Order: sequence, then structure tokens, then C-alpha cells
Amino acid sequence: MVSDRGRILSALTAAVLLVQFEYALAATYRSENFQVTAASALLAQRVALTAEEFRRELAVRWLGRAMPRWAAPCRVMVRSGQLAAGGATTFSFQSGEVFGWRMTLQGPESEVLESILPHELTHTILACRFRRPLPRWADEGAATLAESTAERRRQHELVRQLLRSGRRIRLERLLAMREYPGDRVEILSLYAQGASLVAFLVEQGGRARFLIFLEDAERNGWRTAVLEHYGRPSIALLERDWAAWASRSSMARTVGWRASRVRRRSSGVVVDDTVRHSAATVRAQSPSIPAGRPGSRRRSIWRAPDPRRPTR
Repeated sequence: MVSDRGRILSALTAAVLLVQFEYALAATYRSENFQVTAASALLAQRVALTAEEFRRELAVRWLGRAMPRWAAPCRVMVRSGQLAAGGATTFSFQSGEVFGWRMTLQGPESEVLESILPHELTHTILACRFRRPLPRWADEGAATLAESTAERRRQHELVRQLLRSGRRIRLERLLAMREYPGDRVEILSLYAQGASLVAFLVEQGGRARFLIFLEDAERNGWRTAVLEHYGRPSIALLERDWAAWASRSSMARTVGWRASRVRRRSSGVVVDDTVRHSAATVRAQSPSIPAGRPGSRRRSIWRAPDPRRPTR
């Protein structure tokens, strides 16, 4: 009789052999920033060229300008067909640099191109901007806003259900989350609430301000950043206004890099956030470097899987 351990080992061996078989039959296409492996040369080319377009579009949307070429291409593995749609991206932070891009995409081709690919690429854009891990709600929320209209509509309806039922993650806890919660229901809530909250804050003051808000919160704490950038004296008031907005809004919309000019008052002086953002944008454009740079500190690996859609 085969033991449970034996069955598990057999299943793992079969999975490894399947992946090796897929790689053996696959074709690879290399573009400026991507090296894509897929079941056919046509699909590999299509994913690579679409990825280049999204990379430019998302960089302009979030950073205000296109990014320079990466030092090494992002390696992308595509598994199309009747699989559960999903994606995962891995990269490394070291000494203020980010590199080692690897991405896995799977599912029906249309969903991979319309939702999974732009979602995963948003992670890389934000990583180039901050050069450090972001709170999961912000990272996943921004990435979800890059997905298809149908997916954004689905996430928005989930938020409205959470608000009506009172089961949402309270904002003070959500803001502080650095990792995914252990409960799957809360994972779904994190994605939906993150997308809604990012859309709300971007609509309040544009993407430039939102990025600086995240930067200042890291240094000074969420309460100070909420007051400084969005004029709410407490996180509870921000939560109240966001919940009211989400309840009456038709869908979490996408907004360009710079919305209507919103100016904030700091120490009695009116400051325009776009001035501060210009310097941050230039800093984000410096090319990534390979691992092993002299004097580099310990390397950390950032994994951005999508727990909503388990990959095979």
C-alpha cells in the first residue's frame, strides 16, 4: 500500500516532469525588457510586446514618464489554456536597488493579457519607484486597478458587500499590513479594499500625491501622513469618507498620473506636491544593478503572488 508521503512525492515528481515537458516544447521571444517563454512563438511574441506597451503606459501613469531599460530582462513564463488564471512576480531588493525580475502568468490568453499581465507589471513599476517593499494593500490595490473593467467591477461589488455586512478590515489595521493575512476571506478583502482605497486616494489628489503619501507614511506614520496629504485629522475620519465614497461610487475608476491640482498647507506654507514628485521620479529612473555590487547589504527577495487565484 502506498503511503501518504509516497503519494505526495509522486505528485511532486509528476508536477516537476510536467513543467520540464512544457519548457521543452515551449518557444522563447526576447524584447527589450522581457524574455518570454510560452507554448508557441506567436504567443511568446505577443506577451512580450504587450508587456512592453503596458510597461510604458503604467510607468507614465504612475511615475509621470517612461522608465529606462532594465539592466537585465524580466523572465516570464506563460502557461495558457484552461487553467485557473493567476500570476506571481519575484524580484530582489538590495542596497536601494531592485533587480532579478521573474514572472509567471497562467490562464486563458485573454485574461492573461488583459488582467494578469498589467497587474504583475504594476508591482514592478512601484518597486522601481520605492526600491523597498510596500504595504500589501497599496501594492495589490494599485495592481488590481490595472486589471480589466470586468475585474475592477467585481472587486468594487465585493467592497460594497463588505461595507454593507460590516465585515471589512478596519482601516487602521489594513494600512499597517505588510503581509497577506492568513485567512482567505481576509485576503479577498485586502485586494478589494486596497483597490478601492487606492482609487479613492488617487481621485482625491492624483497619483503623484498618493506615492508621496506612502513615502511619508513610512517615515512619519500613517496618522501624520493622512493629515498632511488628505486633510483628515484621524484614520477613522479617512475611513468614514472612503466608505461613503465607495458606497455611492459606481466603480473604482482609473485616474491619470496627475489629477486636478490639489495643494496642501504645511507649516503655514502652501506646497505643490508635483514639485516634490519630480525629484522622486528622477531617482526612480536610475537603472537597476545586478546582485553582488561591492559594499552591498543583505539581499531580500520580494514575492508578489496572487492568493486570489491559485496557480497550478
